[in-house]
Amino acid sequence: MLDERKLKAIELLVEGKLNRTEIAKEVGVTRPTLYNWEKEEEYSQEYDRLLHYKKLSVRREVSRDTKAFFENLKKISESSTNDNARVKATQLLLAYTEGNPENILNIKDDRSNDNVSTDVLDKEEEEWTASKLSEDQ
Repeated sequence: MLDERKLKAIELLVEGKLNRTEIAKEVGVTRPTLYNWEKEEEYSQEYDRLLHYKKLSVRREVSRDTKAFFENLKKISESSTNDNARVKATQLLLAYTEGNPENILNIKDDRSNDNVSTDVLDKEEEEWTASKLSEDQ
């Protein structure tokens, strides 16, 4: 079971506002003690748990803010009396939802599909799927 000092140190680490020297001082231990705690399984599990929770919390907050951002852009693009503002808002909405035209790549593939083995295709599909899964997380 983690004691109060360890829990406080974990909270401060996850918060990210203090360095390890300051955290050690705050919880009343030396910096080497703090590093020794970080090697303990229970300590690192609790740190990982709190860090994961913080990341989820930040994602929810960003998602909530993003929705409001899009609603504001949509409102401007639909009802602004300023033509330039409407055009700019529409461009931003399209850029974020459809991709920015300047970022679109046209790739010419001169390879003939007749000569590609199924192993190569399977490997490329696995790599593509893995990259898409990592983008979603």
